[in-house]
Amino acid sequence: MDTGLRTIGRRCAWVLSLALFAIACSKSYRQADSSTNWLQTCDSSSECGPLSCLCGVCNTTCRNDDGCGMLDSTAECSAQAAQNVSCASAPMNVCVLRCSSDLDCYSGLACRDGLCTDPRASSSAAVDNDGPVQTPAVTGGFTQISVGGRHACGLRDDGSAECWGSDYEGAVSGAKGAADYVQLGSGGYHTCGVRADGSLFCWGGGSLEEGQVVGPNADQSTDFVQVAGGNQHTCALRGDGSITCWGEDTHQQVSGPNADGRADFVQVTCGYSHTCALHDDGSLTCWGRNLYGESSLPNADDSTDLTQIGAGDGHTCGLRSDSSLVCWGNAEWDGEVSGPNADSSTDFVQLMVAAYQTCGLHSDHSVACWGDDTDGQVTGFNADGANDFVQLSGSIEVDGNHLCGLRANGSVSCWGSNTIGQVSGLQDVLR
Repeated sequence: MDTGLRTIGRRCAWVLSLALFAIACSKSYRQADSSTNWLQTCDSSSECGPLSCLCGVCNTTCRNDDGCGMLDSTAECSAQAAQNVSCASAPMNVCVLRCSSDLDCYSGLACRDGLCTDPRASSSAAVDNDGPVQTPAVTGGFTQISVGGRHACGLRDDGSAECWGSDYEGAVSGAKGAADYVQLGSGGYHTCGVRADGSLFCWGGGSLEEGQVVGPNADQSTDFVQVAGGNQHTCALRGDGSITCWGEDTHQQVSGPNADGRADFVQVTCGYSHTCALHDDGSLTCWGRNLYGESSLPNADDSTDLTQIGAGDGHTCGLRSDSSLVCWGNAEWDGEVSGPNADSSTDFVQLMVAAYQTCGLHSDHSVACWGDDTDGQVTGFNADGANDFVQLSGSIEVDGNHLCGLRANGSVSCWGSNTIGQVSGLQDVLR
């Protein structure tokens, strides 16, 4: 894939909904084995033969174009795809096919917005090659969830943000006003939002000297595509693949990325006091505190097959191209690091890393969590037997101790500690 396509992929990949439909763009195609049901809608992986049910469509995750050869000789590996109801906020590269008419697509598929997709699926939104993907409306009103230290925020389908929990330094009330956000990233006492024009706005934590809130407002840049928050620092990914960080730099969690000068990043994640960023070749660079090995490469194996990353208090995890999880760092609690190794599942489509917990979202929308369960952070999602999650988020602050999940109908469920209304406060927002 040439530099231009990679750049487009970076600009489109980091908005909350992930690729639901796989697609393609050549005029003549080698017909995929019909037993794979590639690009067809699905409810579970049992309907997809050797493939997986990824966000409601039979597909496979990939790291490069070679990973799509089993489906079509011209298929691409990309996160640039049509969007359906929100699936996950982290990147998930899948095999894609582009088209100019229905004749370019396999039998039973239609060409919509230049992409082959199953006409039985819900209406989709086109990819904007000049900026972030616009998330379509979903029943229930929310399209992304972002959990901070002791607060949480949800992105509504009209682009507005609603927050609940602790309003320390305006972490909740500061969200009022703007209605053009396309992605949110929350930290200890603050949240930042990427706006439709590529600019950033942050709120909360404004009186803290670290400047985790004022940094992007002073910059006035309009080329941001993703933002992530740490305890008292913030990092944002630009459209050119570079990363800008600001805020507390006690452990070089801010200044670290400037060391190698690379500009090929596709995702950034902030832990409590460390930061990690994923390169477009599937490799990883981390900087900041490394007290527990949280900033070291995964198991020292120099992995180059990661498609998503997440950081917590003292541990970090990555989703591999084969849909398995790998974690490293602190294992002080009940297996927040070792859990996925014992699970050995290879059907994860998203990972979520909180302070002392790790969760994986399976392709059938079920959830597996492990780690500290003091306040029901690990087991709480089972309270109502839900099996329709599409995105997860959790607190990196141990005093928060809560997790939230976005449901397929656009509603949000939260569980864990409720000391400051970080769980029950959601109900007030919905009233």
